[in-house]
This record gives sequence, structure tokens and C-alpha cells, in this order.
Amino acid sequence: MACSQQASGQAEFVNDLPTYKHELCGALVLTTVSNCTLQSVDPSAALAVPGVRHFITARDIPEGGSNNAFAAYKGAFVFPVEEIFVTKKVEYAGQAVGMILADNQLVADEAAKKVIVKYSDIQKPILTIQEAIDANSFHSTFVQPHVVGNPDDELQKSAKTLSGEIKMGTQYHFYMETLAALCVPSEDAMEVYATSQAPDILQCCMSGVLNKPINYINVHSLRLGGGFGGKFAQSNHLANAAAIAAYATGRPVRTSLSLSANMQYTGMRFPVLTRYKAGFSENGKLNAIVADIYIDGGATSGIVYGLYVSAIGFYVPNWKINPYMAKTNKVPTTYCRGPGPTPAAAIIETILEHVAKEVKQHPILVKELNLYERHQTDLNGMVLTYCTMRDVWQRLKQVAQVEQRMAEVEEFNRGNLWKKKGITMCAAKYGMITADTGFPCSVSVFAQDGTVTVVQSGVDMGQGLYTKVAQVVAHTLGIPMDMIKIRPCLTHYVPNGAVTGGSTTSERAVNAALRCCNILRERLEPVRAKMPDADWKTLCLNAQKFKVDLSAHATLVSISNTAGHFNYHTYCSGVMQTELDVLTGEYAISRVDIMFDCGESLNPMIDIGQIEGGFVMGLGFSLLEDIVLDSNTGRVLNDGTWEYKPPTSKDIPIDWRVHMLPDAPNPVGVRSSKASGEPPTALGVGVLLALKQSMEDAQKDLTGSSSFIPVDIPLTVEKIQQGIGTKVDHMKM
Repeated sequence: MACSQQASGQAEFVNDLPTYKHELCGALVLTTVSNCTLQSVDPSAALAVPGVRHFITARDIPEGGSNNAFAAYKGAFVFPVEEIFVTKKVEYAGQAVGMILADNQLVADEAAKKVIVKYSDIQKPILTIQEAIDANSFHSTFVQPHVVGNPDDELQKSAKTLSGEIKMGTQYHFYMETLAALCVPSEDAMEVYATSQAPDILQCCMSGVLNKPINYINVHSLRLGGGFGGKFAQSNHLANAAAIAAYATGRPVRTSLSLSANMQYTGMRFPVLTRYKAGFSENGKLNAIVADIYIDGGATSGIVYGLYVSAIGFYVPNWKINPYMAKTNKVPTTYCRGPGPTPAAAIIETILEHVAKEVKQHPILVKELNLYERHQTDLNGMVLTYCTMRDVWQRLKQVAQVEQRMAEVEEFNRGNLWKKKGITMCAAKYGMITADTGFPCSVSVFAQDGTVTVVQSGVDMGQGLYTKVAQVVAHTLGIPMDMIKIRPCLTHYVPNGAVTGGSTTSERAVNAALRCCNILRERLEPVRAKMPDADWKTLCLNAQKFKVDLSAHATLVSISNTAGHFNYHTYCSGVMQTELDVLTGEYAISRVDIMFDCGESLNPMIDIGQIEGGFVMGLGFSLLEDIVLDSNTGRVLNDGTWEYKPPTSKDIPIDWRVHMLPDAPNPVGVRSSKASGEPPTALGVGVLLALKQSMEDAQKDLTGSSSFIPVDIPLTVEKIQQGIGTKVDHMKM
């Protein structure tokens, strides 16, 4: 609904809000060293800069308040204690020491660089999972091993076994709008405008920081310029810092981070190291997998995410997963689009490609053999009553002419040494959770002209939320969409809301709005009975005369879930074909076909956009993006677009075809729909695996080796070129 404003630059974000009288701008002073003690902080040079007014630290927190970004929260999420302003122990480079307040942002940013921070007891930081293993550095948070069947016994009984290792790096969220906040103190309130996916959690935590009741804080969530999980927990720190400054000075405080500061200050996708053993039959049917999965939690155990509940589209009767949470001297890692499912998909897809290599079959054939079927029990103990995994796979295989293309790729590779093609298929089963703390919505009808305003607790961040809500309101009330306005979330109007995330916000918001509309229709029924031929405007005008309440409020507490941990699963599959230049490591993604089970899509155009966006983010994770740290200080070195490379227009598939599975309504979904935002991220690893097939084919031609090349994510151009093993001796005409 807001696409024209966004495309024209007229859409209003936090940092576009008009300047308040007496407003101050804040800039964080960040640590530049990890694993040390804060010795002293000297802001005198900064305070001498014209236009600089204050330096805010933990000492400015109100009496009884807390220096914890997640203070006072008692909800469904488990958050560690994370200081807003570091007081003594410096865990990682990028922690906030304090905040400079100045008359404008430019002066504040420059003055913050003049604050002299001294450190003592500096020790070499632990920056990788392997370093954490070597140092026995793990978080005390204990995640139980997950066992299904008898994996140890079945592994020994298997006809064939193999073992391997998978490395995965991190990924910055790379939203267009960096973190920002504006806190405005008033007579008996704090008005907060923040880039947050969780305004209710921010409101609760800020009350603990300021030692004020929750109703003292009112969080406005206008819209976000992208989120992807990076504005869920991470936004609390900056907003609370601004609130402390605003409360201490009694003046409005605005702050926004530069791209560099944002990349230093915020957590990212968690790196993963997996060591696996797999047992399987002569034809590649999986029998058992035993995997040690090491997750890099950063300095605090910010996320404990069970990869085993995630996006694997393949059935394995016997599993043993031993999870470990490594403690490193880095910014605590956090949710990132498809947080558990994306690495989980990379793990199972890699294992199946490895199995295919061992049994000398094409990976597509081995994967097809292991797909989930209806009524099987998955890794999380859920019976897959409505499983469409094989339907999605077979339909895509037919539509994309996979068998013909497999033969063409094989023929091409036989006749070419320095150019190689690769083709593979991937499958994802993605669990959706729609039951949480609640999803309030308010729908109000203005009697004089019949126009409608909707306020709901979802945050618009480009996912088409407002459009889907307006659609269902228009359809249910029988009015055109141009009579409807969707207003931003305000915690005073729609309190106790859920987090915007997990791909299900749109359907939860739609369901809550639908309930409101049904309440209004029921109230209007007596009026309509008296005026059966009245149009909507006349009906509303007369409803006011009959004293009908034209405002309705409803809260979606949960959508029916009798099957287990998830309410339902979304299924998708992809065919990825690539062409590789063996000499340089450069490649082209020749074609990608995706088949997606979206149920009965609420809006196919929006859902296709989400499918494409999720897949591209998966591409970035698999092929391009990672963070480089200074080995001595732990500071992020590639904190800008000069060296950190997210996917751009030249990195997407040349030929890209997205299909939706027809005639597959979701029996437990809102209007028979399914969510679409995150599942395709798990398919991005398919492009990596297609390229790796080309690497192995070239390696065999050049060196005679048929060995399986381990997966090291991201598989950059440099890794491809170096990983094939090309030597000068091979370069003969």
C-alpha cells in the first residue's frame, strides 16, 4: 500500500521525523579492543568541541534502573544480561562505553572519536569456534542432545558410512536503514520512536532501565527499512541508550548509526561448525546421522536455537545431534532470516551430496530417495499429516525439465575442461509458529463517511503486511481498499503485542483484523436488517444514530495447533544450474526454478517477492558474505560496502522462474494460506552445491581425484579458484 511513497522517497522513517525544539543528537563511543578491562574513559577533548553538550554513561541511569538492555522482561524469550554501557569487563570490540550528545549528528559523530578510552589486562581474544573448542570456552547454557531412534547402533549396521565437516560463517543483516531511535520525554511519559521489530519487548525492557512503570513508555513503530531479525533484540541497546540520555537531560535525544558503527555494534547470524557421521544403504538411503553442531553465540548466549527443529526436507530415521554453544569475544549473535533452518538445510544438503558422491549417483537422485512422505514423523516428533514435500519436488522436476537438463550438463562437462556446469535440487520443510504472546488489533469505522482505520501490532518492514491486512478488511466489510488506512503500531493502542518475525506476522495480523471485522459485522447486522438496500456509507451513518459501537478490538492469542511444536510446515524446492570458469573461479547462476507451497496465497505478488528476496539472502550467506576480524583486537575490519559484499543485481539468476504449488490449501492457515518470507533462504545453498559439483568435475579432469570437496561457507570466488587445485602444469593448449 505504501509502495509509491517508498519508491519516491516520501515514506517516513524514524530519522525522517521533524526535529524537536532543544533536541540533542547522540553518538556512541564504542570499544576497539576485545577481552580486556575498561581502565578509564576521558571525554574532555570531546566535550571541548563546540556544540557538544553532554557525555552519557551508565552513571546516568536513574536510581533503581538497570544497565541491562533486557531488564524487567518476563516473556517467552530468554535473554541474557547485556550491558547498555560497559562498566568494567570489555567482552568484545563494539561495546558502547557511553554516548556523546551534541547539537547535531555530525558534530556528535566527530566528537565521539575524540573520547579517549584506555584498557588494561588485554588478552588475546577468542574469535572462532575452533579457538573456543581449543580453549574449552563454552556458554553454561546447556542444550540437551537430541536423539531419535538408535543412531549409534544403526550407524554401525549401515552398509556404508562416511564422515565430514561443514564450516559456516556469519552474515550481516544489511538492512537499508541502520538502527535509529528518538526518545522524547514529556510531563509523565517517554515517547519512543525506534527501529524495532519488537516494540512491546522494548517498552517492557525500557521500563526496567528507567525504573518506570510500563505505561510510562509509549513505543511508536513507524516502519522499518528492512529487519531480517537484526532489529529484534539488537535494537534494544541503542533505544535504551537514547532513553537514558533523554531522561538525564530532560531533552529529546535522537541517534542513528552509520553503516560502519552499525556493523561494529550489532550481532549477526551465528557461525556454525558441524562434524558429522552418516550411515546409508548401497543406493544412498540414509539410515543414521550423528552430528556435533557448534554454534558461535558470541560473548553472551544470546540465542539457543535448536537446528534439529528446522528446515530439512529429508527423512532420516535415526538422529543424534550434540549441540554446543561456543563463547567467543564477539558481539552476541542474533536471529537472522531463517536463523536455524538456513544452516540446518546446509548441513543435510551437504551430507546428501556427500552420500551421492560415495554411491556414485547424481545428488538429485539420492535426495529424491530420501524426501519426506506424508504421515512420517519428523525430527521434532511431529507427524506430517499434510506433507506436500514430494508433490513440490515432483512437480518442479517436471516443470523445470530436470532430467533433460541433467543430461545436457553431463554432456557439456565431458566436452569442456575450463568451463563446467553444475545442476542440483534442494528441498526445505520449514516449521511455522503462530502461537505466542498475542496479536492485538483495533479496527475503527468513521460513521460520517464510512472510512476505516486499522491499528495492529505488526511492524511494516517491506513484507507487504499493510496490504494483506487491508485486503482482508476490505473483503470482509465489503468496501474498496482505498477507504482503509493502516496506521503504525503504537504500544499504548495495541499493547502486549508479539514480535514481528518468523514469517507469520502478516497472517497473524490478518487473523486479528478478521476477528475485528466479524465483530463489527455482527453489530451492524440489526441495522442492515432494517436497511437491506443501504450502501456502506449510509449503513455506517445510520449505525451511529442507533448508537452502534463502530470500533472493535480483538487479540489473536494463537492459531489452533494440535500437531506439535509447529502450527504447520511450508514446503519448497529449487533447481539450481550454474556455469563456472575453472581458471578464475568466476561463475554465473544460469537458471533457478523454485516451486513453493504457499497454500492459498493471500497475495501472490507479495509472496513471490518474499520468495525471491529470501532466496537472494540465502545466496549471500552461501557465496558472498562473511565478517573479517582483526585477530589481535577482534574489531570488524570489513565494516562497509567496499569490502563486505551483499548480493547485487549481477549476482541473481540470469533465468529465474518461481512457481506456486496449485490446489494445496493449508487446512490450519489463515484463509488457507502459508507464510513465505524465510523458507526460500534455505534453498540458497543449492547454488553453492551446484558450483561445488563443477569444482569436483574439474578437479577430476585435472588431477584425477574424485574426492568430495568439504563445504566452507561462504564459497567465494577465491575459495573456488584455489579449491580446484589448478596448477601451471595444467595450463596447456
